[in-house]
Amino acid sequence: MRQRLFPRRRLAALALSALAAIPLAPAASAQTVWERNVAAEPPKSLEVPLAFDSRRGVTVYYGGFPTAETWEYDGTTWTQVVTTHAPGDRLGHAMTYDSGRRVVVLHGGFEGTTHHTDTWEYDGNDWTVVATIGTPPPRTNPELVYDPVERRCLLIGGRLGLGSNETQTWEYDGATGTWSQIPTPVSPTSVWEFWIAYDSWNHRTLLYGGADGSFVEQKQLWQFDNATDTWSELTSVAGPGYRRKGQGAFDELRGVFVVYGGSGPSSGGVYYRDTWEYDVSTGLWAEHFASASPELRPDFGAAYDSRRGRVVMMGTVGNGSSNRQTWEFGGGVTTSAFCFGDGSSALPCPCGNDAAPGAGTGCASSLGHGASIALTGSVVVAVDDAVLHLAQGRPNSPSLLLQGTDRVVFPFKDGILCMGNPTLRLEVVPLDAAGNGATAGSIVSAGGVSPGSMQHYQFWYRDPQVSPCGSGSNFTNALSVSWQ
Repeated sequence: MRQRLFPRRRLAALALSALAAIPLAPAASAQTVWERNVAAEPPKSLEVPLAFDSRRGVTVYYGGFPTAETWEYDGTTWTQVVTTHAPGDRLGHAMTYDSGRRVVVLHGGFEGTTHHTDTWEYDGNDWTVVATIGTPPPRTNPELVYDPVERRCLLIGGRLGLGSNETQTWEYDGATGTWSQIPTPVSPTSVWEFWIAYDSWNHRTLLYGGADGSFVEQKQLWQFDNATDTWSELTSVAGPGYRRKGQGAFDELRGVFVVYGGSGPSSGGVYYRDTWEYDVSTGLWAEHFASASPELRPDFGAAYDSRRGRVVMMGTVGNGSSNRQTWEFGGGVTTSAFCFGDGSSALPCPCGNDAAPGAGTGCASSLGHGASIALTGSVVVAVDDAVLHLAQGRPNSPSLLLQGTDRVVFPFKDGILCMGNPTLRLEVVPLDAAGNGATAGSIVSAGGVSPGSMQHYQFWYRDPQVSPCGSGSNFTNALSVSWQ
């Protein structure tokens, strides 16, 4: 087992959420809907996993069978990337994006009678096979998710060899190329064809539905606590029911686990085309009724585009027939605060300087409380009147507005750095005698933002007195903005 970024016992004691994203006065925009993007699309292919590269802002597809090609979707069009090397023909493989090392990770799958155990990485230019230390048994239809706090990939489930089933959970440390099995006394009964997503609001991995070793559909909702490496079943109300062969993704802006489609025993072999959302704040399921939705389909791919706040879905339609339609689902919320320094984040404040529970601020400063960030004005780029505010900082001290394309979590100075990859410095904001300040320039121009993009913001501010950790500076909490 690899050494963790933070001691296991410390994280286990927290049992708290990573990058907790509790909406703060979210602004309503257009209704959350499914929309088809008729664009240049990849060739027809079965069982297409997708992964979103948040550094470059593209959804990556590698497939699959009968093709072995790499394609990227920028929210407008699909473009084929011709690489020197490639994993070869395969389907039933798993992919995820390692935002810490900025590579797409691919593992497993099969081609013909060959069941693969290899691991590949894609950096946006070429694929590289990794000479790993250890490897899980060969399997098809597992799932991969990336844990940005522990900085590892998790491999869950799948079918071994020519028909046996697996409930093991493995982790992949890309920095060392090491695969390690995680001991889990309790595991989900589902072993493949389930929905899965990393819940960044609560530092856990969610799993719904799927099929057990006897091909029987399941309806349980499970969580893998990424801090303690334990599985447990969640009690959920009125979910989709017994399902397999669906797909899902976690909407970081709205805090919901979005699941679509699948088949079940009550469908008589026919695939559903319904959409459900699991609200991680309330623990409740709700069906989403839309005027339009994708066609019936199994074995498709889905990924969350964190740049634009939308779930991207592409892949097969019908009972095995292949299709390349691309659909997107999102909208409804334009701003969301996250990464609070009040003990609700995966990381404690650097020297125990937590703010008051529920304060909605960053870590406490020398004043005994944290500072916060908020937005007024419009998030419409053409209007360009958005103002970002800092409240309760150090009086008469300077602050600096930062913009990032990724959510990260890193202890820095007296606070927690919550966004980056890359980090842009937009504007120096002086604070008044009450410790408050506001931007005066154009955030749109300074940050180079465009309609449909999502950016994350945070203030750094000076705290030159005897600050709790002695570093002399701190951070507010952070704010995600979905620009329209």
